[in-house]
Amino acid sequence: VVDELRREGVRAGVLRVRFLRPFPAEEIAQALSGVKAAAVLERSIAYGAASYNALHAEVCTSLYSRGINVPLESYIYGLGGRSSAPSHFRKVYEDLLRGGDGKPSPGSVKFVDLRG
Repeated sequence: VVDELRREGVRAGVLRVRFLRPFPAEEIAQALSGVKAAAVLERSIAYGAASYNALHAEVCTSLYSRGINVPLESYIYGLGGRSSAPSHFRKVYEDLLRGGDGKPSPGSVKFVDLRG
């Protein structure tokens, strides 16, 4: 989807986090420091946590503890082994374009392609 968006002239990118511990906080903060908005997508959910998305909580802490104020949205996808289509990820990007009020949304999570 990022490649398609770039061919359309849209500035978009992807940052893939391959491990949670030790968390690469400095590298993530540096990579996201110049973006207008970001989405954290994760395939698991942490019930009862302050943020349902553990990766979102870590990324949020990495940014805001360094004074980097980037609107950061949390998305969970692929629960129960569900497939995710490119159109789902394009919708996430479109959601970012509509949002971006400059305020973090801790604890707020959006689900990608769930029934009901």
